[in-house]
Amino acid sequence: MTVTSPGKDTAASVGTIITCGVSHAKGSYVEVEGGLAFDARNIVIDVYPASGFSAAVLGFVDIAVDPAGGTAYAVVVENLLILGGTSSLSRMRWEFPLKIAASSSIAIRGSNSSAAALTFSAGLTLSSEGSLPTLSKVTTIGATLATSSGIAVDPGATINTKGAYVEFIASTAEEYHGILVGARQANATATAAGFLLDVATGAGGSEVVKIPNLFYSSNAGSDQIEQASSQWIPNTFPVASRLACAAQCSINDATDRLLDHVVLYMGVNSNDAAGGGMLRHPGMAGGLNA
Repeated sequence: MTVTSPGKDTAASVGTIITCGVSHAKGSYVEVEGGLAFDARNIVIDVYPASGFSAAVLGFVDIAVDPAGGTAYAVVVENLLILGGTSSLSRMRWEFPLKIAASSSIAIRGSNSSAAALTFSAGLTLSSEGSLPTLSKVTTIGATLATSSGIAVDPGATINTKGAYVEFIASTAEEYHGILVGARQANATATAAGFLLDVATGAGGSEVVKIPNLFYSSNAGSDQIEQASSQWIPNTFPVASRLACAAQCSINDATDRLLDHVVLYMGVNSNDAAGGGMLRHPGMAGGLNA
């Protein structure tokens, strides 16, 4: 297995500093990889707010690729949530079994909700092998660019009981093969609390839970959600699916119980020539390896 970590600044022990666009607009791309030396099948994305962010500031990060190694970038992962604040709990990490071809250049850009050009530190880790079906792209559901926001999910006034479902999309345009769920609060005085979030399909009033009880917790010190993204979870969501989420919380304060911004990151299989996107393990001819 080959691993590379573009965007990491070994002279300063940080990632590459990216300047956000202002007032919800995406900034300029910053290239972190000029020509990938191998076919990557897994990517880890690390983001840490570097200046100016607070619990009230919202933002998104895009990862883009040019397979020819130039600057004609196409977004492959968009609108990853930036947590406000600059505490250690504001660092975000996402991992996707995303396929990126050798020789590709990779760039990062971001946006934020303030009128100031805030910055964040970002870096990637890419590997040539993985244990999951590879993706050709990640589609974002629930992000609103004009306000740098996700969709609010209210657990309701009864503690430890699921609230009403909130629809994220009435009908998906593609079949998806996995999901990662990001969540954050926009609360400058958050209270410590625990949250469980369900992702469901089906008509309103007849939802069927596909992903139960994803765990999140809020931190009163940083006013942020700890571990604000789930792991990548393989699951099949057929085309034309209605997606909705419901949550419960350990407290019922009308502000502190809210998951103010929830975004779904849905994966589209790459149909890898090695076998429908499945990865083979070394030495297993025709098995699960590529």
